[in-house]
Amino acid sequence: GNTFTPLGKAIKSKHYLLNDEDLLRNFFGGPPGRARLWEASSLATNSFIFILLYEIAILFAAIGCAILLEMLYFKNAKLLEVAG
Repeated sequence: GNTFTPLGKAIKSKHYLLNDEDLLRNFFGGPPGRARLWEASSLATNSFIFILLYEIAILFAAIGCAILLEMLYFKNAKLLEVAG
């Protein structure tokens, strides 16, 4: 998340040297307490961005595989025509 709750802001201002992971672990009981540190809307936005980036990575991998298969086909197309 990137938008702190009022409680998260108060703790963050008192312990400004700690990073977000340390705040979450020390004051909110680890990952299950992230809803008390960050607002739900910022958590949902970050989850959406993560899912979107994952889908984009899968899309580029599929396009890369398709391009490689086409290159392999055209490279060997002359050999297939002679044999047939």
